[in-house]
Order: sequence, then C-alpha cells, then structure tokens
Amino acid sequence: MLTGKKLLLTGMTGQLGSSLAMGLVPHNEVWGMARFTAPGSRERVEAMGIRTIACDYTANNFDGVPDDFDYVLHAAAAVMPQSSEEGMVQNAEGTGFLLAHCRRAKGFIYISTTGVYRDQPDQRHRYVETDQLGGMSPHSPYYGVTKAAGEAVTRTVGKIFNVPTTILRMNVSYGRGGHGGLPGIHLEKLLRREPIIMPSDWPAVYHVPIHEEDLVAQIGPAFEVANVKTTIMNWGGNDMVSTEEWVRYMGELIGIEPIFERTQVGITWSRAADPTRRDALIGPCRVHWKEGMRRLIRDRHPEIELKSL
Repeated sequence: MLTGKKLLLTGMTGQLGSSLAMGLVPHNEVWGMARFTAPGSRERVEAMGIRTIACDYTANNFDGVPDDFDYVLHAAAAVMPQSSEEGMVQNAEGTGFLLAHCRRAKGFIYISTTGVYRDQPDQRHRYVETDQLGGMSPHSPYYGVTKAAGEAVTRTVGKIFNVPTTILRMNVSYGRGGHGGLPGIHLEKLLRREPIIMPSDWPAVYHVPIHEEDLVAQIGPAFEVANVKTTIMNWGGNDMVSTEEWVRYMGELIGIEPIFERTQVGITWSRAADPTRRDALIGPCRVHWKEGMRRLIRDRHPEIELKSL
C-alpha cells in the first residue's frame, strides 16, 4: 500500500481514477488535476479529500501546478477521440507535457490499455507484453493507436529527464468508482432488464477483470519497479472470464435472468491479458472475479439481497 506520499493523480473524475483515488486518499496527500468543466465535478472530487488543480495539461498549461510530487499517476485519457489528431493531442502530447513538468518525481505511471494489442484470431489468446501492437476497437477506432503513441512518449520523455516510468496496460477494472467499469454497466442493464450485447460470430469475449482492491494494492509496487528504461506490464486480474459468464453470475446473485442480443456490430475483440509478468513484478491479485462481482453489487446496490451460491 502506498502511504505518506505527495501524489498527483489525473483522471480522478473517471471510473478508474476515482476507484484509485478512494483507496489512496486515506494514506497519502493526493492532488487531482483536471479541467473540471462539468458542473459540480470539482466539488465531488474535493469531497473525496483530494486537493484539486484546474489545469489543461494537454495545452502545456501548468500555471499554479506544483512540480515537487513524489509520484505521478496518469490515469486520464481520451477514450473516445473523434480523430487521430485529437487522440494524439490528448493521449500522447499531453502525456509528454505532464511528464516534463513533473520531471522531479521519483516515479511516473502511465496507464495504457490492452487495446494497444493487435487482434489475435484465437479468442482465448492470452496477450503478453511482447505481442504485436496495433489494436483497434470498433467503438473507438483512434483509442488504441494513440495510447500506444502515449506509451512511446512516456518512454522517451522519461529517458530525457531520467524519470523512472511504469506503463500499465489496463484490461477491465471495476468497483465503486464512476459507472463501476464494464461489469458495473452490465449490472445496471440487468437491473433495467435491458439486453446485453454478445458476439454472434464466436462463443464469447474474454477479459481478465481486476477489482479496485487489487488496483490500489498494486500501485505502490508498480512505482517501486519503475525504471528509466520503462517497465511495461499488463494490468488485469488472474482469472480469464467471458463477459457472458460474469453477466450470468451476477444475474444468479440478484435473481434476474439476463437478456442477450447477439450481433457483431460494435463487438470488441477478446482482450484476456497474461498476468505472468505482473505477478512476478508486483504480485498476484487477491480478489477472485466471483467475489469481486459480489462486492460490486453489494457496494453499488446495498438494498439488494444477494443469493447464496
């Protein structure tokens, strides 16, 4: 567990960032940087105990931003850029400006995505860090490539300023933060009796979901293994599970039969990332996916009485 550090966090208004913030704030001095253009967004972040900074780092504007942070955790991202140019500015250029400003830090974490990997024909393929890059998601065609560009910027600027860096390729995170991640979205669809999209041309879409408890526990070790040559690892759970499997399990817990709609429109390719390197460097995950889904429901809907399975 990371404790007693002055930490800069970006993206704390999103699902992943807010989950990390809730776990890190009780033990660290956390500063949150964002534009805070949405009404009430700054107040919600400050209510978490975070010191806020209104800033647009993608424009290289750091007026009033300290440069003496122990660590920087860069979770902000444009997940739905509308063009390559927008994605490059938000996910790549902005990362370079941020790292250059915080070059006195002892470590910098760039949260990337398993979406950087080129699709493999085998839906049960476990992606490793040395697999070919070049991923493209149907729902966000400019995301994977510009996050890969952000990785390159992190590696380069870290070397220029001698800042130890770690790149974490996120799979599926879930928990209390934001919309709860992909499982959280599916939970709300279950409760509203809405159809959940599943592939029609192959059996299932596989992921390795990681619960917020493991996310927070692994941040400290991820900073510890940061290196000027850049440490790169997948960031997901240890259990490979399909979206259909976790949806059915949540449905059993709350007593609702899922409704599935089979189509190939907007279907994301399987992204089951191999956890071997992460296990070796920062340790295995402790929360099994079934326990994690149970906690997700309990935390987000305490009024629901869960079945004993």
